[in-house]
Amino acid sequence: MKRISALLMLTVLMLSAFSFSVYADDNATGGDGNTSWAASGYAWYNPYQYLYKVTIFVGKSDTATKQSSLTGSFYRIGTVIMKSTGWTVDSSVMFGGSTKVDYYGGTAMTRMTNPHIISDANCPAVPIACGGDIDTVKAYFGSTGTLNTVLNAIASKNGTTAYGLLSGKSFTIGGETKSGWSSSYLLPNGTSNRVPWVIIYEPMVVMHLKDQVSQVAFTATEFAISAANGWYDWHLSGGSGQNVYILPYCHLPTSIQLEESWFGYPVYPTRSDSYVWSYDEIVKGGGWGMRWLPKAVTEPTMDYAVEFGEYTASPKVDESTSFKINWTNFGDKQGTVLCELYDGSSIIWSSEKTINSKIVVISTLTMTFHDNRTHTLTAKINWSNRSKESNPNNNSASISMTPVGTPKSTIDYSVMIDSVPTPKPNTTENIRITWKNKTTNAGEALCEIYVDSVCVFTDTKSFSAGLSITADYNIYFAGTKNHSVEARINWSNRSKEVDPNDNSSKKTVLTDYDKTYDFSVTNLSVTPATVYQNNTVTVTFKTNNLNKDLSYTGISVEVLLDGTVVKSSTTSFAANGTNTHTYTFTLAYEGTKTFTARVNWSNRSKESNSSNNSAEKSVTVKRYYDFSVSDLEIEPDTVFDNETVTVTFRTDNNDKYNAYTNIPVQVLYRGWVVYTGYFDYAKNAGKEHTVTINVGSNLGQNEIKARVNWQDRTNEVISTNNVTAAKYVTVNENKDLTLEIIEPNSDYREGVTVMTSCRIYNKSLTNVVPSSECAVAFKVYYRNGTDVVTVTEQRWEQAVIPSKDSNLVYFKWTVPEGTAGKNMCIFAFVNADRTVEEIRDDNNGEVMMKTVAKYPDSQTPDTRFEYMKPNGYTVPAVPSVTTGAVTWDVWEYTTTFVKKTYGVSLSASQPRITPDADSPSRSGSRTAWTMRSGYGVTMSYVPAFSPVSGSTYASSDMYTDVQTVVALFPEFSYSNANWKCRVLEKTGYAEWKFIENTNADGNERLHFTPIWFPDGDYVVSVVAYDLWTPAGMITGTRNSYPVTISQSAYDDWYVASHYKSEG
Repeated sequence: MKRISALLMLTVLMLSAFSFSVYADDNATGGDGNTSWAASGYAWYNPYQYLYKVTIFVGKSDTATKQSSLTGSFYRIGTVIMKSTGWTVDSSVMFGGSTKVDYYGGTAMTRMTNPHIISDANCPAVPIACGGDIDTVKAYFGSTGTLNTVLNAIASKNGTTAYGLLSGKSFTIGGETKSGWSSSYLLPNGTSNRVPWVIIYEPMVVMHLKDQVSQVAFTATEFAISAANGWYDWHLSGGSGQNVYILPYCHLPTSIQLEESWFGYPVYPTRSDSYVWSYDEIVKGGGWGMRWLPKAVTEPTMDYAVEFGEYTASPKVDESTSFKINWTNFGDKQGTVLCELYDGSSIIWSSEKTINSKIVVISTLTMTFHDNRTHTLTAKINWSNRSKESNPNNNSASISMTPVGTPKSTIDYSVMIDSVPTPKPNTTENIRITWKNKTTNAGEALCEIYVDSVCVFTDTKSFSAGLSITADYNIYFAGTKNHSVEARINWSNRSKEVDPNDNSSKKTVLTDYDKTYDFSVTNLSVTPATVYQNNTVTVTFKTNNLNKDLSYTGISVEVLLDGTVVKSSTTSFAANGTNTHTYTFTLAYEGTKTFTARVNWSNRSKESNSSNNSAEKSVTVKRYYDFSVSDLEIEPDTVFDNETVTVTFRTDNNDKYNAYTNIPVQVLYRGWVVYTGYFDYAKNAGKEHTVTINVGSNLGQNEIKARVNWQDRTNEVISTNNVTAAKYVTVNENKDLTLEIIEPNSDYREGVTVMTSCRIYNKSLTNVVPSSECAVAFKVYYRNGTDVVTVTEQRWEQAVIPSKDSNLVYFKWTVPEGTAGKNMCIFAFVNADRTVEEIRDDNNGEVMMKTVAKYPDSQTPDTRFEYMKPNGYTVPAVPSVTTGAVTWDVWEYTTTFVKKTYGVSLSASQPRITPDADSPSRSGSRTAWTMRSGYGVTMSYVPAFSPVSGSTYASSDMYTDVQTVVALFPEFSYSNANWKCRVLEKTGYAEWKFIENTNADGNERLHFTPIWFPDGDYVVSVVAYDLWTPAGMITGTRNSYPVTISQSAYDDWYVASHYKSEG
């Protein structure tokens, strides 16, 4: 619980303010409450591991509204999983494969195979469950920036742009339906989009299950469905459940809810976080919100109208009459539309007209009537497209005209189909037709019969006055469909008749056929019945048309896998026909999978038997859980004790579909596990391993093996390939002594006694003790021309070294005077007398070359007259004091080995400077003197030595005295450069003083202070070095007691003000 509380605090600290543009409308609210977590030992979640399943839709037309069908009137663009930054979703986390919209429509819940996860630093915490705020959530998902972030992520996933997702889709805008609209019309910018957008977001939480391995990231809907299916128990259930019911049944569905019913989805009242939602309530209303981006621009309206202008209601028969028609464009833009004129139901004139906005175009037409009947003239404009107009009710207008006078025409024929049969399919039957001359004049007329618009009979008949001819005609009726029969008389010349409207007669012939409408699925088989993941199965079944007379085309046949359509096609059926279908499917997921074969599924309710349109078979898909190890190699295969060998091998995940995490890989040496690593494996992937192990002191042949997933191998497909065959490394004892000369930390100076240290190594398992009589030889020499001059030859007798360890030996020697610039050859050799048995001795010695440095002789120049200090000079800070201390370790042996630590340090003794006795104005004593500048001071420094805390005080033969001391002065900014410092001279037992000054009256050991030196403390710093030890040279810095400068030497001799100027 402490860890979870800390994670919550981290989440709170990560929230930051951000700016955004907001949609016109939102549909989300939330309840009240605080987050709580499950008890220890059960499932739990981190409040910062929140996500949202985000789906975006775009309207198919600019008329789509929040009352439209979301699945019918909108395109679904895609779904992403959105999270905040700062954490990573583990690859083992399971996601539900669909959205609330899908589940609401009956889609079965499956696992999402490749979740599209995106991160946004501003993604807000889920209210209640993760401590978020509903207003922050609404504002975030109400941002066009968020919508475009999701849209661009979906586009990138599909290898295209945001516009690329939309450009190929058909949209209806301003009444025009087409694809390829410009991006500004479609993309959700909130300023120029002509179609609305919807974003739906469902909060999710990563739940860590009680097995400490499994993780799920579900929406409230998916938590409910998974429980209803028995996959997970979120209650305590006596300790067998996950014990986190408060998140899926209370907090998550309450966190975000709909405020209004959009697209027909219900609204549930907001609750407190203690309210327990039912399964049905969660699926239909819990845990989701919506935002609506309306169309920003409305396309110009389209509206056309027509009316008649001047006309004569009673024109004369057989004389032309004129009338006007007004075609009007009430819309906002110019358009080209079809204008038509009908006499009754017959079109007698048409023309396409281009009409500007708010303009009336007038047509003047002329007609001649040849009869006395009343003619209804109807004008129509944009008639077939009127439904797209803002007012579709003004697209037609009618007038009546009744001609007067005696018609010149005496032609008038009519026809009537008296009877039609009810034929069987593909049979010939009689129809009876009466052809009639309605006038008192004899004449001829063409008589025609059409079946389904195809002329099947034609004959020119002669008629006496008022004659009617009735006849039967044998007609072939093909197939089972119903047929349209039309009889025509004098059709092409009917306009010259007194009544041209009775020259055609139509009837529908109803075919008598088997009315059974029924399809079925039989003989479904899935083979094999058990497969490993990513293998294939063959699905075979038959579909049957149970109608013995009718054939069908375009009948849908589907195969579903666990409720999802995986194969869809259409097929044709002969009458009473059967089709055999065979498909092959690759099964990716483990578990029991159900195949369903369906035929005519969406229309099954219209069939006589709707229960035989599907069949189901199940197949078991097993995970190919198998790891193997191979290619074991050891390099080298023969080594000395305590050396290392490199072990290389390969491990493989032989499962072609599943990835795995934390699979143990081990190396065994002599039957013991000496290495364990845990690795993640991608599907069907391997790893190369390189492991370095120390062979220890086990001499002889030693066995090495590698193995993978050893503890769980019995659950694998093959349990015999998890360990390699043994390979062997031969371990021999490493009997070898070596020597290394330690590089000194300073130059060797002429005339100085120095120390050279060597580290000797024993690589064998046997101690080197005094009785081993192991000696270390040491020699220093140089060349003087062609001569070899030996400086020293020494031996360290009875050197001791523990096995597999090292020791320190050292030699004290004096660098000859006058050898500055010479190269000293320093040579050391261990086991000089070969008294210790070794496998080799070519590595027992080492040579080091060192160029001898000149002993320093720097002295400061004589003090010059300067009436003021140098420009820019300030008294420098006194150098830091350094003590100069070292320690070193040495193994010593009497009856056993004992490691002793020796040390030595320069003591804190402080140099003293004293004003020259000839300085007339000096005052004070020992460590507290006052003088005027321009006079000399003497120096006295006696270095001393002291032990180092925690170590044994080294004896005097283990180190040298201080052999060089240099004084540094404030007037030279404490520089150690030549001629700015003074090398001191050792006098007496151990006292260091200035050398005699030839510029002093009596060659006294003086250093003259500058006459311009400012009033204040005058401190001399000394650096003592060339104190050599086995651990190298010690250097120490000490600062003198200060002498106070007050005025200058001029003040001893002049009454006037002195010349020591601050300028």
